[in-house]
Amino acid sequence: MLSSKVQLCFRCTRTTSVKRPFKRQWSLLLEEKHQKLRAEFESTFHNRYAALAALQDDPETDTYSALSQAALETGETILPPTPRQNRRIPWNDADIQALREKKRLAKNKSDKQKLSHQLSDLYAGKVTKYIDEQCKIVEAAHPAAEYRVAWKAVKEISGNRKPNPPRIIGGSPQERRERRQIHFQTLLNVHRPNQDSSQAEFNPTPVSDLLPISTDSISPKNSIRHSRSSGTKHLAMTKSQQNSSNSESLAAQLLNIMNLAFETRTAPREWTKSVIIPIPKQGDLTDPANFRGISLTSLAAKTYNRILIDRVKPHVDPLLRKNLNGFRQGRSIVPFECYIGGDRVMLEGVEF
Repeated sequence: MLSSKVQLCFRCTRTTSVKRPFKRQWSLLLEEKHQKLRAEFESTFHNRYAALAALQDDPETDTYSALSQAALETGETILPPTPRQNRRIPWNDADIQALREKKRLAKNKSDKQKLSHQLSDLYAGKVTKYIDEQCKIVEAAHPAAEYRVAWKAVKEISGNRKPNPPRIIGGSPQERRERRQIHFQTLLNVHRPNQDSSQAEFNPTPVSDLLPISTDSISPKNSIRHSRSSGTKHLAMTKSQQNSSNSESLAAQLLNIMNLAFETRTAPREWTKSVIIPIPKQGDLTDPANFRGISLTSLAAKTYNRILIDRVKPHVDPLLRKNLNGFRQGRSIVPFECYIGGDRVMLEGVEF
């Protein structure tokens, strides 16, 4: 009689993770030393944009979609990916690297073992020295109330340089996404039935008829300025592009779309959309009302709005009240305390 033991194992199919696209070095297009790369990018972009623009149904609203798609596809093809940043090890200095290279070149087994012990001792000594230096920084920062410096040193010692992600509760990601979507749709599309009929029929006079605001077409010269907003400077045309008036460049095509929107008063479809990022506040995170929505809009739309604001601001700013300080250059709404006649007074707006 024969007996056997059989074990069954059901293997699940391995799920392939979605590969994220590489980040591209878009800043290379702004450097003068990469003239060849810029010319190749503009040529490829022009051909791809012409092909996508011919497939669009509505040129007034779909042209920017073809522009952004052509720019992204050209960048994926032409621009090199951003180099990966290796993990920084503070105590990995030249002495450790030299001893590690010496161990790699050693041919005798006994020499390798000896160098291995030396490398371990040197590595442990470097780590101990580095931790002692960081501890001294923490001890010196505490009496001086330099808490930022102290916490930075603590994070360097512990290796926890990134904050821990918050624990998200409230069902599956799909359920949370649906609840937040319903919440923000209700919040943004609220209906006000008691609206005054006089306000609904109010037709204001265009501000261009009351003030000498320029209504000329947008030109590349002094139109797109460098600002603090992220990425605005990358849309500015370089001097070589302005002088050559190259209609194939990305900035020139973007200016054409801005002029089209300025003349027809019809914004591209992508400019009217925004991505809402929910930022958690205090309270029950299962309730969508405890999230603050941050809207991410198109960078081209922000640049277009900045151009219009720069045209309107010089004419509107002299008409505003002197005590109006919000969103005005050189002013602040931070409250200041002062004493007038022995009484404590809070000043809400102070001009510097």
